[in-house]
Amino acid sequence: LALPLLRTVRARHPGILLYLNETYGTTLSELVMNGRMDLAVLYGGKTAVHGLSFVPLLREQLYVVGPASMMAPPGEISVPALADMDLYLARPYNVVRKMVNEAFAAIGQAPKVVAEIESASTLTAVIADGLGATILPESMARQVAASCGGWQSRIVDPIIEAPLALCQSDHLPLSEPAQAIKEILLELVAGLPGNVVVAEERAQKAS
Repeated sequence: LALPLLRTVRARHPGILLYLNETYGTTLSELVMNGRMDLAVLYGGKTAVHGLSFVPLLREQLYVVGPASMMAPPGEISVPALADMDLYLARPYNVVRKMVNEAFAAIGQAPKVVAEIESASTLTAVIADGLGATILPESMARQVAASCGGWQSRIVDPIIEAPLALCQSDHLPLSEPAQAIKEILLELVAGLPGNVVVAEERAQKAS
């Protein structure tokens, strides 16, 4: 979403200074809660959090990403087939990590985590060096694989989908520029596959 958002904001609202904070692992919702950021697009949003409101955006399937030095599986790979793979994942509190742990637990196993990494650049370097693989949502998996010349394979049996939500304070009003950014974000997401924005809007109008 970052580049499309930048392009659209520059075209429609050149006077708005857009601040983007892209992190992997850091709790962005805390920045929104304490007023240091207006909006956050993050994985999760299904659990109610005091002081925050969430708008579901889309669901992204999870992929395993591996180095060129490791034999690539077919375009799809099952969770049991990942059991012996050295994995570099985020820490257990991370939403994606929780979903991975749950998928393995369902088959009576645990992922073989050799290190916990919450830096996208370090994770990319690890994969490029051939040290192992990782599991990421589709958009980030595509970015990491392209950056390190690796491969990606969609996880099936079971398919794991990570929910993406727009987070904002439930008591601090958005400024006029922030509201404009929110509207653009929702517009951009509505054009992506797997989005639930249109369904949510219809449900709200129906109620």
